[in-house]
Amino acid sequence: MPSLTKAAFAACFSLCLIAASPAEAEGRASEVIRAFVESRAAQTDLSGTILVTEDGRALYVGSFGLAERTFETPAKADTRYPIASITKLFTAVMVLQLVESGKLRLDATLATYYPDYPGGGAGRVTIRQLLNHTSGLAQFDTVGSYQEALRADCRTISDR
Repeated sequence: MPSLTKAAFAACFSLCLIAASPAEAEGRASEVIRAFVESRAAQTDLSGTILVTEDGRALYVGSFGLAERTFETPAKADTRYPIASITKLFTAVMVLQLVESGKLRLDATLATYYPDYPGGGAGRVTIRQLLNHTSGLAQFDTVGSYQEALRADCRTISDR
């Protein structure tokens, strides 16, 4: 199957909807989406699941490759994927929205918003430092257990 560019996909998608009933248009849209996604997945060796929706209706669901490479677990529509560091982006956006609305200040310390926080760095570590990853807090991968993380609390490396 020839490769579809984004522009070609948009053109095909638009053409498939002309002079069609809503049900026909949705069926054609689903077919164009399926052809595009499956072509790109094959070209890029995609591993994952793609969901395309419109107005709460699934137009396309497809899974490709492996969900977990070490154990060769195939990707399926109901696979739960660990999202890891991408949550930092969402957290930063939400925090900055709170800053924009005046509910948080970037240069306020953690203790400003969580006065009972028991960590030694709570009075020095700012929201800005947390977002910039410059607080001096121990990295997650340096603690060996949940209990150790609780003991480390919010102490900065310089507190130790």
